[in-house]
Amino acid sequence: MFRKIVQRQFSRFFSKRNICVTQNNEILFDYINQAGIVQLNKPKTLNALTHSMIKQLYSKMKQWESDEKTQFIIIKSTGTKAFSAGGDLKILTSTSLNSENIRNNYLRDEYQLLYLIGTYKLPYVALINGITMGGGCGLSIHGSFRIATEITTVAMPETAIGLFPNAGGSYFLSRLSNNLGVFLGLTGHRLHGMDVLHAATRNRTKTLEITESGLQFYKKRLGRKY
Repeated sequence: MFRKIVQRQFSRFFSKRNICVTQNNEILFDYINQAGIVQLNKPKTLNALTHSMIKQLYSKMKQWESDEKTQFIIIKSTGTKAFSAGGDLKILTSTSLNSENIRNNYLRDEYQLLYLIGTYKLPYVALINGITMGGGCGLSIHGSFRIATEITTVAMPETAIGLFPNAGGSYFLSRLSNNLGVFLGLTGHRLHGMDVLHAATRNRTKTLEITESGLQFYKKRLGRKY
């Protein structure tokens, strides 16, 4: 039910905006009633983060942060299947001659973006509907607020293939109670819907809202009546 409310209300809101199209249409930006709006726009790849998307988002967030008129940021995605499945596997698994430098540059810029999100001066709201994994967790969990739905799926799947919890995962996983973070970090296990909510409410530093009241607050701030 809540997922339908999110889809209906926000699709009506964004459908009437002139969204700024960026390089390759991978990521879209808009500015509405003193709110910066980010929309990940690669549904065919589950909104996996390319290097271009990372650099564009970093640049735009720095611009909004320095603008005294901007009140808060909302980040969402195109489609209902995924918020973001994480990093660009083509870059991370490439065996080309210059692949090591490419990977290093990609990860450097990704970590700089995540640090910016974690230290951002403005409220940062992530609408995490659907698959939210790896780098997608980094884009959302490090921010101020997250709004999830019953189909939200959170995981750090890279740990299942021997990699450490990426995208700052060692920071937020270590703050889950009852050794849940250890379990997720060792197994890559997926949390679904209400499991995500229960895990977040036991987190000592972050909270996640799955209630309509959270959505109503941001709709009010955006200045639109429904």
